[in-house]
Amino acid sequence: MQQPSHRLRLQQSISLYKRTNLLPKPLRYLAYALIYWLETLWIDAKTEAAVNTAIDAYKAQEGHQAAIRPPTYQETTKAGHRLPQMRLTAPWLSNSPPSQQHESNDTTTTD
Repeated sequence: MQQPSHRLRLQQSISLYKRTNLLPKPLRYLAYALIYWLETLWIDAKTEAAVNTAIDAYKAQEGHQAAIRPPTYQETTKAGHRLPQMRLTAPWLSNSPPSQQHESNDTTTTD
């Protein structure tokens, strides 16, 4: 398992840390921890804002079709079988005739 990297990633953070050369080592360590913490918060905020902007743009483009229809569930029992047969069909195939649904590979059956 790879250990997390505690190096500074932004050039502004690195240049700010380089200015702490004159501080004693314990204070320099605390300054590094503070800069690293602020940098992590900044990167997380920028990432979250970018993702939310992209999601909002997608929803505006697609017309907010967030609801996904559930699959069609059918259960039948045949003579000679002790267990019922269950069939789940994708929602976009549920409007086709039952003979086509049975022949397609998108159905799942159990014996």
